[in-house]
Amino acid sequence: MCNLYSCKNVFFVIILSLFLSACGGGNETGDKLSGLSATGVTEADTPINSDTSITLSGSVGDGPVAGATVVIKNASGKTLKSVLSDQQAKYSVNIEVSATDYPLLIEASGGIDLVTDAAPDFILYSVISDPSVKIANLNPFSTMIVKTAEFMTGGLNSANIKIAKSNTLSQLNFGLDSTLVPDPISTPISQSNIAVIVKSSETFGEMIRRTRDTLKNGKTADEIILDLAEDLTDGDLDGVSKNGIIPKTSSVSRLVSVQVLLEALSNDLMVGGTNAAKRMDDSIMESMPGIEPSTSTADVLITGDMLSQAIDAIDRATSKDNSSTLTPIAMQLSSLQSGSTASDISPFKSSRLNPIIVSANNSTPTTTATPTPTPVNNKPVISGSPRTSIREGSRYRFAPSYSDRDGDPLRFRISNKPNWASFNSSTGVLSGTPGMQDARNYPSIRISVTDGTDYTYLPAFSIRVNNLNRAPSISGSPRTSIAEGSRYRFAPSYSDRDGDPLRFRISNKPSWASFNSSTGVLSGTPGMQDARNYPSIRISVSDGTDDTYLPAFSITVNNLNRAPSISGSPATTTLASSRYSFTPSSRDADGDRLTFSITNKPGWATFNTRTGALTGTPSIGAVGNITRNISISVSDGQTRRSLKSFDIEVLGSSNGSVTLSWMPPTENTDNTALSDLAGFKIFYGTTPGVYPNSIDIKNPSISSYIIDNLPSNTYYFVIAAYNSAGISSAYSNEATKVIN
Repeated sequence: MCNLYSCKNVFFVIILSLFLSACGGGNETGDKLSGLSATGVTEADTPINSDTSITLSGSVGDGPVAGATVVIKNASGKTLKSVLSDQQAKYSVNIEVSATDYPLLIEASGGIDLVTDAAPDFILYSVISDPSVKIANLNPFSTMIVKTAEFMTGGLNSANIKIAKSNTLSQLNFGLDSTLVPDPISTPISQSNIAVIVKSSETFGEMIRRTRDTLKNGKTADEIILDLAEDLTDGDLDGVSKNGIIPKTSSVSRLVSVQVLLEALSNDLMVGGTNAAKRMDDSIMESMPGIEPSTSTADVLITGDMLSQAIDAIDRATSKDNSSTLTPIAMQLSSLQSGSTASDISPFKSSRLNPIIVSANNSTPTTTATPTPTPVNNKPVISGSPRTSIREGSRYRFAPSYSDRDGDPLRFRISNKPNWASFNSSTGVLSGTPGMQDARNYPSIRISVTDGTDYTYLPAFSIRVNNLNRAPSISGSPRTSIAEGSRYRFAPSYSDRDGDPLRFRISNKPSWASFNSSTGVLSGTPGMQDARNYPSIRISVSDGTDDTYLPAFSITVNNLNRAPSISGSPATTTLASSRYSFTPSSRDADGDRLTFSITNKPGWATFNTRTGALTGTPSIGAVGNITRNISISVSDGQTRRSLKSFDIEVLGSSNGSVTLSWMPPTENTDNTALSDLAGFKIFYGTTPGVYPNSIDIKNPSISSYIIDNLPSNTYYFVIAAYNSAGISSAYSNEATKVIN
């Protein structure tokens, strides 16, 4: 028994299975499906015994196709499973496979094309030949690859699939950018490539539909695909396959290809008689919800292979129909480059090609039997191996070898010519020198030769212009000397003609400096102990490939002399008979040897020029003397600094004093009257008969004098008179005084 909920689920699956069985597959047009999901899976056959369980997934689309029945078959044609593509045109299915099941063939039929709102016009096919591959997209490209490989000897094997893929993408490219979609079968569909795959697939599909509608011979779109696939087996869509001739389908499809390619190039692809650009963009939004709204088929770039396909088709058509309609188209296409956009295309009504297409349909025989043609014209021959890489600034030259058995005059053409090259239409020589800004790949270059009837092509080739690095330049004249404590800065001038990012390096950088590796600036302030020479400094700049150096230089940091300092507070008075001593404090930050000097040194003092010490003992006779503006200085040999000038006054002792009195003389020694007495001198000392101290009294009217501030001692005094001529009398008697 099942509960109500599980019974409802069973009932739903049964109804859905019945619905699918009733709707069937095929190419019938029906209402657009809604609410589809990949859960509507049915077991088509009992799974085979296998070794491995794998999950296959992919996208389905001419335009994106929702609700398509996707069937997976093994190498023997046995159906392994089937599944519906979901509303985003994707499918995913788990299957059991063994090694003998490969290659797996995937078919998609029915459903609704999100661009046309109708069922697809043909069955889509894809293939997986490598067990490591788990993605198989279904689109016109994968369909043509599968059908071409099936026509080849050996059928659907890995080698044939590889050849068929190359033939399809070179002859029927329709703008499939190989840089975004390297493999139309196995490349995952993403936001970056969905616009490319949708636009190129829709263009391819429209070519098949218009070819069918032009032929009007009862062939279905599937049969048109088979004709083109058989033609592609020999690698050239020329109406001749390995098995015979299919002229009409190939001839008409080439001209139709020109028409749809011109529409796609100018972003004006007509599907069902109306411009499909908006419908393609809407289908992208439906198949990839959440994608950036700016993702648009109008932004898809023109590829070199797309241009080559269009030019090749025009060349072949021109050899059969010299209509003036085709010539200007060919000229315009030849002027375009890979990477151009729709805005680079001059307006052109694709309907102007309709008469040529109809004419090709009416004039081309429909037989598929192999005729026995009578050669009328021998195609010209062209060969050569163009160089595929060159460096910027180097000369490039390629001259093809060519001949024509009929001796016809030949003309050469080129598509996707590099913009730095010139082409000689008389010799086929491609030459030029790529500039220093031309480094990139130039793909899908194709050179052809015509004798006026037939065209022969060299295989398409690319030229990669490799970057020739130009070394950066650096210049400047750095300062080579500086004083201690001064700011140093050197900023070199530099440039790089390639615009490469630059980095700077330095060797033997001074320890006191810093270096900026982004600008090459060397800066810093040497300290007061950094005076010396810093040799062999070298600054270089690099662009990642080449280094350029400034000439090596030195920086001499010169000693900045710092003046010595001197300080101290000398005593400004001293007592007679007492020792006076003052030694200033001094230092030199540079450690220089110092010498001292003095001005206005007291007569009673001595001075030490090595220490600056001022010492001495003034005598009693110096009492009252004041030595003014004494200045003591210190020098380091370059700079002199001085103490503030000062005075020293000699004072008497405060311990005692003595009063001396005398009788001034009135006669000279010859008993004549003394008329020119000028003054008196008092002499004294602490030893009898020794009088080192003296006092000069220059007033002859004075007869007494007080000497004070005498320290404790025994003093001995004498006095002498002198006249105006300076003649002195003999000493008086010696007087004695004890000062306690």
